[in-house]
Amino acid sequence: MIYEKLSFGRRSIYDLEGFKPLNLDEKKVRELCRGVKVDEEGVKRLEAGSERFKRLFLTRKLTAPPTYEVVERDMRGLEIHNYTGLCPTNVLEINPVEGSCSASCLYCLVSDGDQQKPIKVIGNYPEIVRQELRVRKDENVFFYFSPKTEAFSEPLLETGVSHDILRTFIEHYQMHARSRARLFIATKAGRNHLNFENQGESILGLLTRLKGKVQVNGSLGIMPDYLHETLEPNAATFKDRLIALETLQSRGVYACAVLSQPIIPCYLNLDTAENYFCRLAKAGIVNSKPEFLTVNMDNLAIIAQFVNHFDRERMGEFLRDYVGEDNKDHIKQRCRTAPNREISRKGLELIFEAAGRHNVGISICNWVRKELGITEEKTAMAEQSGFKCLGYQTRMFENAI
Repeated sequence: MIYEKLSFGRRSIYDLEGFKPLNLDEKKVRELCRGVKVDEEGVKRLEAGSERFKRLFLTRKLTAPPTYEVVERDMRGLEIHNYTGLCPTNVLEINPVEGSCSASCLYCLVSDGDQQKPIKVIGNYPEIVRQELRVRKDENVFFYFSPKTEAFSEPLLETGVSHDILRTFIEHYQMHARSRARLFIATKAGRNHLNFENQGESILGLLTRLKGKVQVNGSLGIMPDYLHETLEPNAATFKDRLIALETLQSRGVYACAVLSQPIIPCYLNLDTAENYFCRLAKAGIVNSKPEFLTVNMDNLAIIAQFVNHFDRERMGEFLRDYVGEDNKDHIKQRCRTAPNREISRKGLELIFEAAGRHNVGISICNWVRKELGITEEKTAMAEQSGFKCLGYQTRMFENAI
């Protein structure tokens, strides 16, 4: 059966006043990137991406479909989370949705900005989690909900699958009080998502029952709020996400860290870093895992359209950070390019400086640490507090002993 999903303040990106698609052909890219030797293949992909953007924008298919269906799947277990082969923490993925994510983030690391696939909620996913928990109860392992979709998206809330996954963990701990398994949630949820009820129980209430066993990390990139609202059209606002984290903290839930990703480098300076970490500190955040926007060139062309619309004077800088010939080997996975290494290093220096002033620790992905030569000294504050790589709080295992 096909269902129409609800909307928690969905914003339209198709009605921006004065917006016109930009054709990033070779001539335009070279003009914008004057002074930089560009990667020829990257330039071709940018042009193809801008043509694709135009088609999707004009047909209103940049964002996920407004419907979803519920399916059953025969799965033997959960996937290990280790994209780069450098992850030191034992992590399993909870991914109860196939196809697009209703949050429709245009920079999505999973879909590369392609939100055209039908949304399919796996209705029996809680049982798959239950079986894996039974097997893993004696291991120090995080269950990551979810690296490939929004954990509290409308389809998962409306079907009760998000609620049932949380109930599965509650039941597991009732049966296995000394289980070493822990739940790690990364989310763009706002207050409406936390308050959504299924069978008389809200997400907030269920997370409260899991306190001590669950870590909730907000997902809050570094970019202007107007870009948050455009590039994340179906997600809660930046302010509302912080309020949601504060609400969880007030209930005793460990919600004191964020994933500061993506960071769009052309918007990062001392003032924006200072403002960002000031907002985090006021909301009780003590740790941040920053990572710059990493995208393939087709997807970069999509994001460039909105940078051009809001901040045309930044377009050249935005593209130059990615398309240089000397940057074409800065690939994290699946042809996703990270920004110029020197730009990234300088950006992280700003972040370390601003975060330090507000007593916010910084965790760094091992791949980023390796690529940019980040020393252990830089992340000592975070690691001494128990935070590792993605921001996993490893001290959560201590209360299982």
